Amino acid sequence: MHKIAICMGLWALCACRAPQPEPLPALEAPAAEIAKITPDVAALSRVLDDPSRVDSARIAAAYQLQTVAPETLAAHWGRGDNPRIIRSLIEAQLAAKDEGALPLLLALFERVEGEGRIDFERDILHYGRRAEGRMLQLLHADSRSLVMRAMDALAKMGSVAAGDSIARLLQHPEPWLRISAAHAVGEIGAEGAAAHLVAALDDTTYSVVNAALVGLGRLKAVETYERVAALAASDNKHVRKHAAIALGELGDRRGLEIVARMASDDSDSGVRFMAGRARDKLEQAP
Repeated sequence: MHKIAICMGLWALCACRAPQPEPLPALEAPAAEIAKITPDVAALSRVLDDPSRVDSARIAAAYQLQTVAPETLAAHWGRGDNPRIIRSLIEAQLAAKDEGALPLLLALFERVEGEGRIDFERDILHYGRRAEGRMLQLLHADSRSLVMRAMDALAKMGSVAAGDSIARLLQHPEPWLRISAAHAVGEIGAEGAAAHLVAALDDTTYSVVNAALVGLGRLKAVETYERVAALAASDNKHVRKHAAIALGELGDRRGLEIVARMASDDSDSGVRFMAGRARDKLEQAP
């Protein structure tokens, strides 16, 4: 009976989304009673936090809270087994393509760190670019990890509008932000992206240079061939490896001699391996 009631409650969440809170049909009596009352944030919070309540009642309370106070619901995430209840609500709404879940997901994205934030980013991306405006605002957040995840989300959305804002982060004093920015600029591919990435090739942190090389390869920016080819002679083996990869992606057969030599003569086995793959790719280039 308990499991049946939970399933019926989730079905009710998937079935409808009204502008104003309405009773959820086919719930157990405690949940039905909650759904009928005028939303009272404090009362709903007590129900959600009470593990003695049946799951359907707690999910119904979470649903009402999401409607009237998504930030408050997000604040309950770290209490007891609330993550399980809130996740049940989110999964039901994702399945129903209910956009009412988006404010809660954005609040959780900002509040929860680590793997949890990555999970919420994945959920948010189900809604395409509907969260683009808020993600653009988060590029100015104080939290480094939040800015990085916002860049990643915008890149996955293909947000051309974010191109210039992210490109400015290539000048940020924090190396990890510059690395993330280089990856995002290459993935978005907005106007001027190749020029921004070429400038990043002068960065003093080799991981930023590597990310810029990856981006130039992804963009097939053949006009940057000379700059990329020059880095094939870098003293840093990681840079040489990424230069070889980029040469293969650019598809310019002028790079064939370079990567062939690297594949046979480079002192590092990782560079030789990736250069060999680039050589094979360029041999097939028109």
